[in-house]
Parts: sequence; C-alpha cells; structure tokens
Amino acid sequence: MANSGTMRVNAKINLVGGIFALVSMIVGTVCTLGALLQYTIFPFRGLPIPLIPYPIPVINTGFSIWCQAISELGIGPSAFLFNVGLIVLGLSAVSE
Repeated sequence: MANSGTMRVNAKINLVGGIFALVSMIVGTVCTLGALLQYTIFPFRGLPIPLIPYPIPVINTGFSIWCQAISELGIGPSAFLFNVGLIVLGLSAVSE
C-alpha cells in the first residue's frame, strides 16, 4: 500500500527554483528581443552561401517573422547576443 502521508516541501528549495525560472524567462525574453532589435538596426547582414566559407555582406532589410525563421537571428548580425542568451537560458532552466 502506498503511504498516504503528506509530502513536505522545503520552502528554500521552492524559492530558489522559482527564482531560476523567473531569471531564465527574463534572460530568454531580453536576449531574443535584443537580438531582434540588433538585427533590424544593422545596415548589413551576412548571406551564407554553401561554397563560400564566410557570409557575404548584403543590405539588411530587417527581420521579418513571416518569411524568416527565428533561428536566423543566430547567424545574422545579432548572432552573439542570441546564441549566448539561449545558452544562459538553457543552463538556468536545467539547473532548476
């Protein structure tokens, strides 16, 4: 038979988990919106071509969520902010 007693939850662990969840949501939102803003402001963006090892700079027309994938923020002019933000988001979400 299963034990019908109540489980005790440590309030400190619950608080730390909630803080990590809040921080990870804030980091993810700020880094994604910051990368979107940075991608839109830059005058040039890289155009990757499979045969050429480096992207060719072309005029940046801005990010459009309707015809571009969100992952293009990770390879455009906002790559550093977007990628590091998602790494921090993943690490803080895993550590909960």
